[in-house]
Amino acid sequence: MKKIFKNEKEYYDDITFISASMLSAWRLCPHFFQVKYVDRTYIEPERDYFVFGKAVDTLITEPETYKDRFITVERTVNIDGIEEIKQELTVVQRDISVRAAEKKPVKALENKLESLIEKLSQIEAVKDRDQLTPAVDRDVQECVIELRRQPLFKKFGFLEKGTTQEIIATEIDGFKVKGKIDFLNLERKILADLKTTANIEIFNPKMYLSQMAFYQWLVEKQHGIKCQVFIPAVDKKIDNKRSAIYLISDALLEAAMIENMTMLGHLDEQRKSGFFTPIDGIHNNRFACPDYKNCPFALQKEVIYVS
Repeated sequence: MKKIFKNEKEYYDDITFISASMLSAWRLCPHFFQVKYVDRTYIEPERDYFVFGKAVDTLITEPETYKDRFITVERTVNIDGIEEIKQELTVVQRDISVRAAEKKPVKALENKLESLIEKLSQIEAVKDRDQLTPAVDRDVQECVIELRRQPLFKKFGFLEKGTTQEIIATEIDGFKVKGKIDFLNLERKILADLKTTANIEIFNPKMYLSQMAFYQWLVEKQHGIKCQVFIPAVDKKIDNKRSAIYLISDALLEAAMIENMTMLGHLDEQRKSGFFTPIDGIHNNRFACPDYKNCPFALQKEVIYVS
């Protein structure tokens, strides 16, 4: 059973097929999985570092879509008030008509109308696109230049005779699963996922073992090819001009995949029996999870001592 997603939004909106990030959320906390993916009552804020990483990812893997998905602005435009602006615009236009019919001055209203139209135009220009300042856009461009300059990036041919942003969505071993892979070259048997980091000196590729094992498993089941797994990483402090490419051992990936399968089994069982029931009252984001009373983060009784 294969699933074809019409676009990226449909891919991310779907919760029928489990992705590596969804599995990670489940591993972190079933409550978090519930509010984010089932009830949709939690919307993760679009933090600057997410936008930066997404921009680098897009520019190097899908450069033809970069201008459609990102826009450079001198000052961030707040798009939340678009409906209020439209309503105010309607009122001002009506007031101008009324005052003009009464032969009263309308200059102040016309100035306000012009200002509202300009605001609306700015919002329309950035709508459905992530906003980058000129400095951030320049850093994104420099990160891509740095990666392409990296000899190993060329040696392994991540962008040669392969596909970028490969989406796999299928049923494997009874689980409906999906993944979006930055680089996949079946001929050379390699897959890679790009990472941006605040400081490459302390970057730890082992943080992504679960995700990369998940991708390797997806590709092997879908295409019958076991790929080597790489993580190209680039330092966001582009003045440092530093990047690195990591090759993850199969031993580490196999161990991570054993844990992934265990988590998939737990998640699948919970889906069949139904997710958590919201608890009525002021804390309605908490759920009747049997482990809730023992959760060190939900009901912390002592400080966590670090030595």
